[in-house]
Amino acid sequence: MVRAGVTALSLIAVAGLACQSAAAEPARQTVFPGEAVHAAAFQKAKAEGRLLLNVCSGAGDKKMKLFLNRLKTDPKLKRLADQYVVVFVDADMQTPTVNRYNQTAKVQGDPPWVFIVLPVGGGKVISGAANIADSDKIPEFLLGGLAQVGMLVPPKEAAKYAAALTKAKEMQAEDNPAQVLTLLLPAMRVRGFSDSVAESRELWQAIAKKGQDELSQCEKLAADSSQVFPAALQVTEIKRKYAKIPEQKKAADLLAAKIGKLDEGQTMLAEAQEISKARGVAKSPKPEGAAAIYQRLIKKYPGTAAADLATNELEGLADKPAAPAKDAAAGMKK
Repeated sequence: MVRAGVTALSLIAVAGLACQSAAAEPARQTVFPGEAVHAAAFQKAKAEGRLLLNVCSGAGDKKMKLFLNRLKTDPKLKRLADQYVVVFVDADMQTPTVNRYNQTAKVQGDPPWVFIVLPVGGGKVISGAANIADSDKIPEFLLGGLAQVGMLVPPKEAAKYAAALTKAKEMQAEDNPAQVLTLLLPAMRVRGFSDSVAESRELWQAIAKKGQDELSQCEKLAADSSQVFPAALQVTEIKRKYAKIPEQKKAADLLAAKIGKLDEGQTMLAEAQEISKARGVAKSPKPEGAAAIYQRLIKKYPGTAAADLATNELEGLADKPAAPAKDAAAGMKK
């Protein structure tokens, strides 16, 4: 669904006519049924720093419905449309602002008419088009609007984010969210649009959702007095894997503090931290250090569930094939 959605407000804007005298009859009201719909979307676009995409047509226009549906269902179009606040205004209604847009853009052709508006002042039309709902020019039209106001990520910069995204997907396949989030973080901080940036944000949101689900499961475990160690391990893993997401780290810290107040909670959190640390090292570029952490835990906490788990995971490390050795001469200058 387009982030802004299709505004469905039914409010009206009322412009009263000035009374000629105190004895005159009450002034008649001029009602513009589409004006308040547009005004609400305009203010939303202004507040969020986005452009306004004004789709104007008859309410029963099949092409208009096709256009709006494509913006929601086509992944590439949706990423572009998310940079806009999308609003539909019924062309059959008297809408002075949209009429002004039409006169400014001098759009020729059949509806739906689509206007890209910069939400400054009374609204600056930077592009307009007619009858593009079923054409292959929609991406070009939407990209053009972003380009005019400097909202496109430069190609060289976008290529860097694309390379990081490719690597992040590889890490995701290896169930390594900590590394994935590290790779995606630069794209999350950039202002502007590119396909790679938009897709990076989608992947970040999917990982954040997974982390939230894990946190909810951990809260249930923590409520069971017989599951203190599993809860301690899971919350510690959440802190490690999703540390780049501030709100999740904060929630995990609060849950860990709660677990720490349970019977043997502090000890089990300490054990869990060692296991989580070993797992993190095992997934790092230098995984050989994980074995020493497991061995230290087994020696420090003998006969515990943590020691048993560490023993199993240590054996799992031994079963993994060794990483191919790097060519020692590769880094030498010729």
